[in-house]
Amino acid sequence: MNETDILKVPTEKIEYPPICPVCNNESTSFSYIVLNPSSSGYERPRDIRFYPAERYTEQRVVTGIQKTAFVQGTPRIPKKYLEIPTCDSHEYSSIDDNRRVIFLFLLLVLLFTSIFLIFQFSNSYFLGSNWIPSLQGLIVVIVLMSIITSIVYYPPPLRRSFNILDISPDGSHIYLQLENNEYRSQFIDLNAIHIDYVSTKQMKKELGR
Repeated sequence: MNETDILKVPTEKIEYPPICPVCNNESTSFSYIVLNPSSSGYERPRDIRFYPAERYTEQRVVTGIQKTAFVQGTPRIPKKYLEIPTCDSHEYSSIDDNRRVIFLFLLLVLLFTSIFLIFQFSNSYFLGSNWIPSLQGLIVVIVLMSIITSIVYYPPPLRRSFNILDISPDGSHIYLQLENNEYRSQFIDLNAIHIDYVSTKQMKKELGR
């Protein structure tokens, strides 16, 4: 078995080692990761089987007679949560996601600020005015944008160590990569009878991609 193999694990039967996935310290807390339907394949807008409505009406005209067909849809699948034992230092919660939203908003504000400063710098330069303050402000804004971008798009330690690549359409399985070798070994021992090892190509095939 290669260390890069993807683990396919049933979401309802996961057992976790009593150590932190990041640092191997004894777990003293829990982190909750939401398996978000909108980003993990629960909802498929073009597939009527996954529409949240209870039934749909299809109008057809056959030889001049209008017929109505009712299609029973599958109810919306509720969100699922993974309760992962971690240490206090690497605890992760929805608060982190809320912070990410705030940082994205700040990034948007800084983007518009940078556009204004570029316009102001160009205007001052071509009119022969003092353009140095505008340039200094633009440099500061660009540095702040770089910092915020790295914060927003660089996943936290738990997300990197316990990396959920995808989830099956019905939410019954997750496709997982574990970065920490010690944690990975214990995780496999605990879940050996439920784990399937798949490649990236096989995972995409199972997900219909």
